[in-house]
Parts: sequence; structure tokens; C-alpha cells
Amino acid sequence: MHGWQLAVVAGALVLAVLSYLGLAQWSAYGPNLLCMAVVPALFTAWFHEQVHARLPHNYFIYFFITTFLGAALAFNLAGLVRVALMAASGTLDAARTGPEYFAILPLMSFGEAVANGTIIGMAVVYRPKWVMSFDDRLYLAKGR
Repeated sequence: MHGWQLAVVAGALVLAVLSYLGLAQWSAYGPNLLCMAVVPALFTAWFHEQVHARLPHNYFIYFFITTFLGAALAFNLAGLVRVALMAASGTLDAARTGPEYFAILPLMSFGEAVANGTIIGMAVVYRPKWVMSFDDRLYLAKGR
């Protein structure tokens, strides 16, 4: 909504507060930041650029492809990075836990996509200037 840089900073602050309150471990701050903020923020920024460069500039393409599909894919990628980090560190029995996690990850990403799409959709309708990736002159121009 406000760019990938601010998303990473906000994610770092939220994770610091959660760690301070004891809801997350300080020892896992780096991996959590990577999986919860850095990977999703960078992926969604990259995905938006790819969609913007390759598909027509249309509100429905922005809304359904960039926000809904982008959020679902970013959620899945962050989950895969989390599993890879846990498997590499030895804290996950990949043979036993991996298939169960991979089966449910796409189902969980649907909720992320709906929540993200709803929030961005509402912001675009009521406060389009707040959404950095949305340009109403480009997506809603007459005669296009």
C-alpha cells in the first residue's frame, strides 16, 4: 500500500513489539522478519512490476491479479521460505511435517488473499492516494 520499504519497516516495528510483549521470541527476530515482512514485501513489489509491464492497465487486472493473486503467492512463498529455514536449521522434521504443511499452505493463502484484496479494494475506492501502486489516471482513464 505504501511501498515495500515502509512495509519492511512496519513489519520490523510490529515484530519488535510482539517480541517485547513475549508473543514472539527475540532469538527468532531475524528469521521472522525475513518470512513475515521482507519476502512478502519484495515479492509483491516485484509481482506488481511484472503484472504492470506485461498485462493491460485495467482496474480488474490490478485488483484480482496484483492484489488477490499477489497476496496469495506472497503468502505461499513466505511459508516456503519459513519451511526451508526450519529444515535447514534442523528444527523441522521435513519428511513428516513438510507434506502436511504444504497441503494446508495454499488453503491458508486464500484467506490472506481475501483480506488483502478487501483492504486494498476499499482503500482504492475511498482513499486512492493512499495506495502507492495504484494510479487512477492509468487504471480508470476514460477512452482506454
